[in-house]
Amino acid sequence: MKKKAIILWILVLLWMLVIFSFSNADGYNSTSKSKEVTYKIVDTIEKKKTELEKKAKVEKLHPRVRKIAHAIEYAILCILLILALEATNISNNRVYLTALLTCIVYALTDEVHQLFISGRTGELKDIIIDTAGATIGLLIYDFIYKMKEALKNTD
Repeated sequence: MKKKAIILWILVLLWMLVIFSFSNADGYNSTSKSKEVTYKIVDTIEKKKTELEKKAKVEKLHPRVRKIAHAIEYAILCILLILALEATNISNNRVYLTALLTCIVYALTDEVHQLFISGRTGELKDIIIDTAGATIGLLIYDFIYKMKEALKNTD
């Protein structure tokens, strides 16, 4: 296996560990961390609001920020998987499908894992959101790939 492929597979595994570590946090810690992120977003956008107004906005936006984070995690995972699979010389017509199915299976196992974590639940809607994120990652990768190919062909 080429050095590039090994590095990409290591990145895939590291990213899977990142996702696992987020899922491994108990409900209280997970919520606290994601609310901190939500607060930073609100604070950056709503500088002139009072602290009370910001906290109310955080409560309203927090669930959406968590779901967007799910999608982004899996978009990144899918892109990393595509890169690793391509570097491993997997048949081109199977790379996207393999990457997407791997993301779906990992999302499923991630939600099952959360069933065993205090204060967490495993939810079908999170698997759907993760799958949507992976699909978006795949589409972003495909768009960039096609743009690069089009630019090569114009030279």
